[in-house]
Amino acid sequence: MYWVAGTLIGCIVGFLIPFDLEGVEFAMTALFTVIAVEQCRNPAARIPALIGLGCAAVSLILFGPEGMLIPALAAIVLLLLSLRPLLDTEKRRK
Repeated sequence: MYWVAGTLIGCIVGFLIPFDLEGVEFAMTALFTVIAVEQCRNPAARIPALIGLGCAAVSLILFGPEGMLIPALAAIVLLLLSLRPLLDTEKRRK
């Protein structure tokens, strides 16, 4: 309930307070680039990063730039959930 209430309050406040979104695209791109680089540096996190990259690339090819997001995210979630036992055992070995 607190998550839904916080989201609702955030939407209402965000609608009432004008906010300039200039530069947010760059900041978000930089944020996700840093996250990706950190995942590639961590050997235990490389497989999930490659799964994400692969699913995004396949979805981009199949659905194009406008329709790729939902299929890519669904494929990533399904693959990570199905491979969780394997990924957890790799973490324990290291």
